[in-house]
Amino acid sequence: MTVSRPPVRGRRARPAPFLLAAVLASSGAAFAPPASADDAADEVRRLRADLDAERSARGALEARLAALERAQSAPAADEIRAQIDAYMTEKSLFETAPAASLGAASSASFLDVSVMLAAQFGSSTATDEALGGIMLGDHDPHVRGANVRNEELVVSADVDPYFTGFLDVVWKIDEEGESQFELEEAYGQTTSLPCGLQWKLGQFFTEFGRSNPTHPHAWEFMNTPVVLGRVFGPDGYRGQGMRLSWAVPTCGSCPITLLAGWQNARGETQASFLGEEGEEMGDHVLVERDVARLSDLSWHARAEMSCDRPGPCAGTLSWLAGLSAAYGPNATGPDGSTSVYGADFFLKWRPGSTDGGWPWVAWQTEVVWRDYRADDQVQTVDDGAGGTTDVLVPSKTYEDWGFYSQLVWGFCRPWTVGLRLDWADSDGIYPGSHTRVSGALTYYPSEFSRLRLQVQWDDVDGLSDEYAHTDDGNVSVWLGVDLALGKHGAHKF
Repeated sequence: MTVSRPPVRGRRARPAPFLLAAVLASSGAAFAPPASADDAADEVRRLRADLDAERSARGALEARLAALERAQSAPAADEIRAQIDAYMTEKSLFETAPAASLGAASSASFLDVSVMLAAQFGSSTATDEALGGIMLGDHDPHVRGANVRNEELVVSADVDPYFTGFLDVVWKIDEEGESQFELEEAYGQTTSLPCGLQWKLGQFFTEFGRSNPTHPHAWEFMNTPVVLGRVFGPDGYRGQGMRLSWAVPTCGSCPITLLAGWQNARGETQASFLGEEGEEMGDHVLVERDVARLSDLSWHARAEMSCDRPGPCAGTLSWLAGLSAAYGPNATGPDGSTSVYGADFFLKWRPGSTDGGWPWVAWQTEVVWRDYRADDQVQTVDDGAGGTTDVLVPSKTYEDWGFYSQLVWGFCRPWTVGLRLDWADSDGIYPGSHTRVSGALTYYPSEFSRLRLQVQWDDVDGLSDEYAHTDDGNVSVWLGVDLALGKHGAHKF
């Protein structure tokens, strides 16, 4: 194969039973279809008012429960907890029945819409240009000063008894001050398949490891782990496709989930596979490669197990362990292929008595390895005399590997402090190793806002050779502000 080589570029309580009965009685007509669209709108407004009253009563009971727990009045607290459990059962009937009876005229009223705003402010001993070689994620801060690189519009809904839908659209301002837009996720997934099965289809983050499938507003640190940035590229591992998951029947209290799926292998979000034509991978250049067979797609699989066990100080230890793998073609030639393997572990401790969830300690770690098998190439390069010459670049397997490990302590509501170690190495695609040590102090004014101060030290082999006025070792300090406007669903454990 002959190619021309391009230039190098670098947690609630239940209302008293009489209140729920009154709410249900007042909305009894809602279970019959409305006569018109205006009736439907009135019905929706009435239901919203009922739900507001329900939430107010529930909030009062939450305060009462908290006071009882502080006074260590266990029998009374247990009684309230029983009310909460009963409430959650009845609430699901109360909220879903109107949606089924009002029909399409009011379906939009049940959309969950939120906007996630994020900004980072700070500086680094590295130049703006060199920050691109340190901060490997597309939503990481990339310039000294202000960064606005991940403003999300999130929409989700129960479509019907069979499907839910999710949409995540991102706007950002890049290093040059230009606005950019991307469709990050847009998918549907089933809710009622038998035998513990679930089907997802559309555009989605690949469920590889723990960090890759999560959005930046759910991170404990401001940047992508180094090894994931190297292996999956700045946009993470995601794409258009489908996956099937199975909740394995088990006899014990530790659920097991298996999943497998495929995605289109082309584009910037599939950097380990077909990627983008013209990009360089070590000595090789990515060329055009058609998708003609199932083997030309990128395939992924994952197995995970989670469990809750008694822990120290009458607390609870929750853990989750997972193994992930991905395989697909790469665009160095017809025989180029890539394999990626990962293992991850998450452990969280909570005491028997908490204040709104605090205190807690969580440890998360992940290991990733990539084999990138590049095909033979014949490249056309300058001969130094005004002409060109063909050069054979033999096949080669590039290996990249690394890990991150982070410990986060929610020491006092609403504060957390965290420490993370990143390390990654390469035998050809990158000049050498990259080590990072990060510390973060986070304050949550409410569940809808977050302030985070992060200090990090990066040591990147070869950085000073590639960027002028920059050392291999650099210190960066960032202040992050995150705001959530509207309702946003809980993230996966």
